[in-house]
Amino acid sequence: MIYTPKRLQNLYLWQEKNLRIGRVLNLPSYSVRKKKFISSKEGRKFLSYRTKKITDLNGVAVWLVDGIAIRSGLKAGDIDFTMGGHGYRYLYIPEKEIWIDNANAHRGDLEPVIWHEYLERKLMKGGMGYDGAHTIASDLEITLREGTYFVLPVGTFRQTAGFCGPAALKIVLNYHQIPATEKKLSQLCRTTKAGTDPQNIVAAAQKFGLSAYQKENMTVEEVKKIIRGGNPVIANFQLKPEKGEGHYAVIVGYSRNTFILSDPQEDQGYREVGIKNFMSLWYELEDKTVRQGIVLKPQKGL
Repeated sequence: MIYTPKRLQNLYLWQEKNLRIGRVLNLPSYSVRKKKFISSKEGRKFLSYRTKKITDLNGVAVWLVDGIAIRSGLKAGDIDFTMGGHGYRYLYIPEKEIWIDNANAHRGDLEPVIWHEYLERKLMKGGMGYDGAHTIASDLEITLREGTYFVLPVGTFRQTAGFCGPAALKIVLNYHQIPATEKKLSQLCRTTKAGTDPQNIVAAAQKFGLSAYQKENMTVEEVKKIIRGGNPVIANFQLKPEKGEGHYAVIVGYSRNTFILSDPQEDQGYREVGIKNFMSLWYELEDKTVRQGIVLKPQKGL
């Protein structure tokens, strides 16, 4: 599940039904063939078509490639190469790489394409079939192209009462494809009836091999920059300030004046909140911290 604005929901399904040219079937069957291909002389030539590494997204290298050279080198009838909805789909690329045709490298097109490929590959790695992964990734791409929102492909999780801290951590771990139960995380976070200490969330995340830190006095622009860089922000704020009720949720996206939260207390999973109001509630009564955010990242080299 990802956050999609209401006016954009199901738009891709309509396009899929009415406009789609073709689809890739039975993707898992390609894994053995792909490994054999990459180690061959032809495969080494294939890898030479990479022209420029443009970024690293949570451990995945994003490359621009010479799409014309790749297409001209294909054998007739090669069914492993298929026209996709937003560009060309390369099924032989290495596991921790994303390839983008140079033709899609202009500024307005590149970012949505990168996130589409990143999410699509991530979902298929988790066992989802191509059609399902492509549909969800296309929903995200449409949202990013429309431009009102920037949102990360972070899912949701419904917490057990009093476990918002472990639940928020679970949401971010799931984003990084790290499985963990809420019960296990509550133990690692040393959650009590009084709640969860942010430092314990950081310590628990580090046990899973992630780089984790907490920072106070975060600004709106700082939060947006972190999210734009591919990392959600766990925030500890006042849900009901008149009662002194603190709560953890995950900031996963934003528009000009709103934040998108993956909130473990929400039945719908996501909610959109005004930035100005949220910033006024982003504090902790017990230790007097203000706008304290927790950020988890994959360690370099992993």
